Amino acid sequence: MVPEIPAPLSNLHNRLRSGIAPVRGAGRLRIMAWVARVDPLGRPRVKKTFTTFGLAAEYGLERLREHTACAGVTLEPREDRPDLPVVDLNHPQDAVSFEHALFFRAEDDETPVVAFIHLKVIPVLRHVGWMPRQTA
Repeated sequence: MVPEIPAPLSNLHNRLRSGIAPVRGAGRLRIMAWVARVDPLGRPRVKKTFTTFGLAAEYGLERLREHTACAGVTLEPREDRPDLPVVDLNHPQDAVSFEHALFFRAEDDETPVVAFIHLKVIPVLRHVGWMPRQTA
């Protein structure tokens, strides 16, 4: 017998968007590094702004490093603004919160899937008990 899908997990499909968008200039896309959280009523919500240190704590620093080591994949601020700090995974800053995004080549079919799973699906699976809680 298959257990009933918990409401937070089924709501994930209905309420969360992937945040994938084209980037100016040919051949690049981005997926927003927005992390799913489950509110006290069991509904998934999205946290959009983090310091780079905070995002690494949510996503996993080593996982981010492995992912951005792939050809054509970078982690950057959502917008190219001079007032935002440089994203450096060797020294993640913990002072300024902003929206991060993973940028990747349009023909890259792995990056958006892996990022979506780690940012949106896994936090909800942990919340409903289908995966173990993340340990430090």
